[in-house]
Amino acid sequence: MRGKLALIIFGILIIAVFSVYMLFSVNKIANVFEGTKDKDYSDYEQFKTNTEAVEGKVKDKYKHEIGDNNTYYLALSIKDKDDKLVSVSEEQYKAYNKGAKAKFRIAKTHNNKAIIDLSKQKDADTKEAYQEFQEGDSQKVWIGT
Repeated sequence: MRGKLALIIFGILIIAVFSVYMLFSVNKIANVFEGTKDKDYSDYEQFKTNTEAVEGKVKDKYKHEIGDNNTYYLALSIKDKDDKLVSVSEEQYKAYNKGAKAKFRIAKTHNNKAIIDLSKQKDADTKEAYQEFQEGDSQKVWIGT
């Protein structure tokens, strides 16, 4: 008798947990179908919050080697501000020498990774430009928190 009662209680508990899970899943699905206009706006707002444009002269260059994976950095001397260490691609590392002017849009949430080289590409400083950036072949980095 006790075994049957324990089995019934366990079954009810499983059904309750599954029901709560389904409620949250339906809410997530509903959010997907609410439309992309608000989502695009919130993505752009996150992009604005989590990125910044930096401009300065290359003070120094650093190459961090770990096996076959190399990480490249440029130390930028920014007028009236502290220096900023920017994570760049190998091509950018080779292209910018000490003393060269550099301008990037960096992802503050990804160790100051250069996501747009502003000397070669248009900045994504408006919602329309951001949408073009997202649709283009640019280097994609999730900027959200």
